[in-house]
Amino acid sequence: MSPQQVKWSPRAPVSPRSSPNRSRGHLRPTNLHPPSLLTRSRTQRVSFAQKDSHHVYTTPLRPLPSYSSKPPAFIASRSILKAKTPERVIVPEVAAPEAPPQHVRDTSPAPDDPLHCATYLTSPVSTIVSSVTIAPQPNRIDGEYGDTYGPLPMNLHDIAEAYSLMLARMRLQAMTVAADGSPTEAEITSDLPLLEPIRKYHTELAVALSRDVGRALIRPVSFSPTPYHTEEISDWSSDYSSDVFGSSSPPGSPSGPTQRRGLTAAEVKYARDLSLVSQSAIRVLAVVFHEPAISSHFTDQELAEMLKVLISIPNTMPLPTPNPRKTHTAALWALQMVRLPLSTMKKPGVADSLFDALQMAVQGKLGREGKKGSTSEGLTAVQCLSTHYPCILGPMLPTLVGDVIRCLSSPMALIRQRAALALGGITQGLFDWEEEEEVLSNDAGRTFDPTPIHEARRAISEAVLDAFDLQTGTKNAVMLKVIKDIISQFGPDATTQATRPGDTPHWAFSVLASLVTLLERNFFKCGAMHTAVATCAMIAFNAKKAAIRAAGGLLWSCVIWAWKRFDEHDPTRGEGEESLKNEKLIAQVVVEHVGFGVVAALMGALDRSEAVRARRLRRATRTVRAMITENCAGAPELFARLLGDEDSSVSSNSFAIDRKLVPTNLLNQPLVGADLKALSIAVNSNIAQGVKPEDIRPLTMDERVSEWSLLFAAWKQFPGTVPMTNDGEAPELLFTTWRAILLVTTHVKEHIPCFVSIAEALTAFANSKYDDPQQMAITLNFVRRLWGVVHEVFFNPLSSNNLLADFSADLIQTLAQRPPDLGKKVVREAWVTLLADVLASGALDSADTLCDVLPETLWSSVYAGVVGKYPEELNFEAGLVLCGVPFK
Repeated sequence: MSPQQVKWSPRAPVSPRSSPNRSRGHLRPTNLHPPSLLTRSRTQRVSFAQKDSHHVYTTPLRPLPSYSSKPPAFIASRSILKAKTPERVIVPEVAAPEAPPQHVRDTSPAPDDPLHCATYLTSPVSTIVSSVTIAPQPNRIDGEYGDTYGPLPMNLHDIAEAYSLMLARMRLQAMTVAADGSPTEAEITSDLPLLEPIRKYHTELAVALSRDVGRALIRPVSFSPTPYHTEEISDWSSDYSSDVFGSSSPPGSPSGPTQRRGLTAAEVKYARDLSLVSQSAIRVLAVVFHEPAISSHFTDQELAEMLKVLISIPNTMPLPTPNPRKTHTAALWALQMVRLPLSTMKKPGVADSLFDALQMAVQGKLGREGKKGSTSEGLTAVQCLSTHYPCILGPMLPTLVGDVIRCLSSPMALIRQRAALALGGITQGLFDWEEEEEVLSNDAGRTFDPTPIHEARRAISEAVLDAFDLQTGTKNAVMLKVIKDIISQFGPDATTQATRPGDTPHWAFSVLASLVTLLERNFFKCGAMHTAVATCAMIAFNAKKAAIRAAGGLLWSCVIWAWKRFDEHDPTRGEGEESLKNEKLIAQVVVEHVGFGVVAALMGALDRSEAVRARRLRRATRTVRAMITENCAGAPELFARLLGDEDSSVSSNSFAIDRKLVPTNLLNQPLVGADLKALSIAVNSNIAQGVKPEDIRPLTMDERVSEWSLLFAAWKQFPGTVPMTNDGEAPELLFTTWRAILLVTTHVKEHIPCFVSIAEALTAFANSKYDDPQQMAITLNFVRRLWGVVHEVFFNPLSSNNLLADFSADLIQTLAQRPPDLGKKVVREAWVTLLADVLASGALDSADTLCDVLPETLWSSVYAGVVGKYPEELNFEAGLVLCGVPFK
């Protein structure tokens, strides 16, 4: 066929925002030859210079200058003619022409208060409703083989524009859009006048949305709205979808595609319009599903029908309409936005088909990945739906979590980040499921039964354990090594290593924390995870960056939570060797707020045998002492809490402590471009919401008696770790805990060693020597207040107070025999005041003891102090001491 025998026809108009593949037209018979051979004139093939210049056609006498030495004006005006020397270029000064004025598009007028305008959505809603209510009329579609009539009363382009207008007005007025363009929750009531058209025509809108979303399933070759079935055109789908529209569908049979007739221009236009209308309806449906104020105007049955049609998009492979990857991605994005009532989600067939769609997306069956693809959107949908509907997706997640873990090894940074967030969403959803069921049980007045949740957790734990099997999960084991390399960059022996984009410490800690939490009781059985977490935690604790150290503490809190789950299901009830080994493991770390979780976990697992109970109580007390030794923040408050009032109630239950141990904020924060600053923000927010001293119950008196020696040893380290007040005095916390420890000795049977320890502590503090006079005075005042508490606890007016006499004798001998440097007035006054207090509150023979050891040169100073002390506390003993001192 010659070019003269082919009639050239102009290209059929395409719909706005249609598929980028609209430029492909190689199946049209009229496009067998390019337009330039048929109707267009021959184009010029020479590129002329942009500025006039004179060219010399003789050979230059010297070599041409280099390209970099040419002036910018010469370089900017490139020519295909022979190059010339810059000296011979003549550039006339010509003024640049003024740019024509640009026409600014006028914006559509909008009401002053769109939320209270009942007609703001009338125009798009009326167009959509008319497509359902008006009887179909013949509507000519330009075709090559005669007049062909479509099945609709109006053009698909008009319906698509109506959906676009409705979407724009609802998103701007009925939703709150964040700075990054993502919709957020907003308190919008359902009785707003803006939603009046939706309230009035909700039935017609439901029918139209279900119909138009399903247009992606229509075979455009038939001009028929019947659903597409794969078995009907298997050969055609491979040839048409893959070659024409760039589908990522699987290829056809090995024998090759069956030759079919090409599509006409009208059929291609119709196919693109189907895809355009479907994608426009999907976006509107996402807003309807996301905003409860809008979805509340539809019935549960209408919402379920629309949701089923939306789910059928990713469940259909391949799609017969153009650009199936874009349609799949839009459908998965809409599934992320679903915030429908549970009554709708529990309709028959909804949960199973939804899970199948998510699984196909995560497994990568819906297309190759691009900047935004089905896999990344599917992972985000798993995160959102697992968080909002854990009771529905929870039992199905064991078969999906393995695919999510495999995405952590993807070469694409976006997929790895979305997979980490998906694991975090699953983790948070399981905790939310427990909390929701507990609240519902309390409201219904029945006992909370966590069996279904525990079964789902156990199945997920087994799936994660299988994913890291050293025989079958070698790729996942390599992923753990990559995480170790990421964290090692911040360790003490850091080495510069090339990392992939997106491999940030935030991502690494989030992945490890999620995996440990999902493994729960099986964490100590998974050798790969156990080794990786222990290694990464030790590296983090020795890191130079505070954010890395704190993140390591949050990771270890997840290990503590895993031990709690292990201990709850331990058949040996804490008496086995494995239980003892795991218990020692978690108690090794007390820094970075980990000690609070260790103490809370051990104190909450004392309902065991007497031997196990005593062992764990001793370990908890040692943990507190280690926290004080390491000068951990909050350690004094925790110590005071353990020695506090036994009647004080604990504000949090076991489930609340579990939530505080797992860093949910670290798991669910966006990881794209997360640096150390973002990691620090996430860590600080979790620490602020973590386990606090008030979440731990105080020790009973029997527990204090059994652990008195450890408690007293921990208190003796207080003065060196607790900061002073602004007035330079010791904090009141020291004296309240000192009083509590002294009161415990009254219940100890073998109290003599306790009294000896108390006396040694008093004399040790009194015998302290400092070169700084202010520091020495503060120490003496501190001993004076300690002695006041001792006198208050042990003084008995009805007894001889032999114990108090022994205390005062030891203290007086220490102060008199080894006095500090009394050359400074502030030290001398503090020393005299302490001696006066001991004499005034001690036994009657305290003055004899003092005069025996005190040098005569200091008698006058001490007597002046005693005289000044007597008016403060008028009592018989003080008077006798005052009168007896001069006659000694």
